[in-house]
Amino acid sequence: NEAPPAIISMFIGEELEKVLDAIETESTYDSIECIKTNLGISSIPAITKDSTDRNRTSPFAFTGNKFEFRMCGSSANIAEPCFTLNTIVAQSLSEIADRLEKSENLEIDAVSLIQEIIRKHKRIIFNGNNYTDEWVTEAEKRGLPNIPNTVLAIDVLKDAKNIDVFSKQNVLSPVEVSSRYDIFLEKYAKTIHIEALTLVDIVNRQLLPAAFTYASRLARAKSAGVGSAALADRLSEISALADSLAEKGKALAAAAEAASAIADNRASALAYHDKVTSALAETRRAIDALEPIVPADIWPVPVYSDLLFRV
Repeated sequence: NEAPPAIISMFIGEELEKVLDAIETESTYDSIECIKTNLGISSIPAITKDSTDRNRTSPFAFTGNKFEFRMCGSSANIAEPCFTLNTIVAQSLSEIADRLEKSENLEIDAVSLIQEIIRKHKRIIFNGNNYTDEWVTEAEKRGLPNIPNTVLAIDVLKDAKNIDVFSKQNVLSPVEVSSRYDIFLEKYAKTIHIEALTLVDIVNRQLLPAAFTYASRLARAKSAGVGSAALADRLSEISALADSLAEKGKALAAAAEAASAIADNRASALAYHDKVTSALAETRRAIDALEPIVPADIWPVPVYSDLLFRV
């Protein structure tokens, strides 16, 4: 939920926004002066800077001659958002056609309809930084939905207006929408379940044994007569952290088992969201506390410095 955020908005750039403003207010459009740049590199010629430069924080960004939809996760199949967006476009064009086909003065009515559409929907246009807290507040004022909870976002699929759009365009029947709803919930729950059990396995078979190995090394040094206060403190610390990690791992396994036992798809998915993901986060925090103090020759998985510079 970081790139971009869950709020749907559209970046169209300053120039295109001025075009829409001119249409809405029936005022004269003053073109933005073209800016030349060589990107600060003296060896290349000056080029015209794109007035609709990319906005990498926007879910929908207009970039010169196309819109980019930037919300698909790396594991997502883009077919689903593609046919959904195409269905929305088809429905919108169908509604426009229904209005204009009854027109007796096409040019006047077309302009009037465009102005109506701009006034009704311009709240989705936002050319700023979508990652800021200020945008979240502003989007709420504009009435834009913000649903960061995956399960509640899936619920929207069954809204009557959404089912109606798919049905009218003969893309999905109500039964097919309902089946996708159940599939999305089941997929979400199974993914979190697999992640939870994987982490439990890593904790039990790799991380806790590493902590015990380090604790044993410290205990042998202490029994050998090393009277360092730091050694005693570290032994006490590693033992407490290992106990905490073991406790968090058990709680995670129990939460996953309880969520998987719920028969209702939505209730199960909510349990995974509310209980299992929080247990995952708690286990992660316990691991993060243990990782910096276990020696590199004992810790069994790559740390961030390994991932960045060695692996």
